[in-house]
Amino acid sequence: MNRIELSKEDILEAKKNSNSAAEAARYLGVSSQTFARRAKEFGIYETNRGLKGGKKPKNPNIDNRKYFCNDYIFSELTSEAAYWLGFIAADGCIRETKNCVCIVLKREDKSHLEKLKSFIKFTGPIFDRVRIVNDIEYPISELTFYSKNIVKDLVSKYNITQRKSYKEINTVDLIPKDFVLYFIIGFFDGDGNIPKLDGNSSITSRDKHIIYVLKDFLITCYNIETNVYFSKKKNVYCLNTSNKENTYKFIKLYLSVSDIVPLLERKKRIAEKYLRYNGLS
Repeated sequence: MNRIELSKEDILEAKKNSNSAAEAARYLGVSSQTFARRAKEFGIYETNRGLKGGKKPKNPNIDNRKYFCNDYIFSELTSEAAYWLGFIAADGCIRETKNCVCIVLKREDKSHLEKLKSFIKFTGPIFDRVRIVNDIEYPISELTFYSKNIVKDLVSKYNITQRKSYKEINTVDLIPKDFVLYFIIGFFDGDGNIPKLDGNSSITSRDKHIIYVLKDFLITCYNIETNVYFSKKKNVYCLNTSNKENTYKFIKLYLSVSDIVPLLERKKRIAEKYLRYNGLS
């Protein structure tokens, strides 16, 4: 079994090029355990920071980031920007104090993170990891980027925050009418479901307000009838198409924007299969 031996200089060099002990370990191509063991042996490991004496960066910003992106990508709204706002609102993790946005998807949806990476012109990597839940391994992919201005726009302009429950000002209310549909499609790609062969489409959220706003929008603008119920088991509100006819109308609406915004490929395939199976394509 090959063993990588790290010098004190190796560890300090990795720290200069990393924002955390975990990232430093990846920089050196070793496990976090190996990194921690060697750093402790040299007396330069600190649980809180990862290293003693290393320059701990302040909240990441434009001055000290290792990777960059288009910090003003959401400052002026476009159809695709509205789509990604919806997706981040549904599936993103916003850390305001660190100016950080993180999105984690199952590994099979990694290509969607690559689309987002391209959209924001992010220069960093997408990490593949394994999440273990109840001794079961789930392959995942993670895109994390730092941008003071993007986080400011998400929070201040569109009220997209870490808090997923009820908000006095709902995000949809802040989206210009011409872009609401694209926001909803993005939200659906993040927290929606399309039946594989039969059944109804659904969207879930802890935010009761956004569910009812989506319900009103679909019936008012597209005559798509939906029902709302609360799932005590999952602690979320669910918006379901009311019957097969309305499921068909919603799926057709979903696919109708495929040339405008980058739909999640897995859901797009399921939507197309649903139409073929039911003889509706």
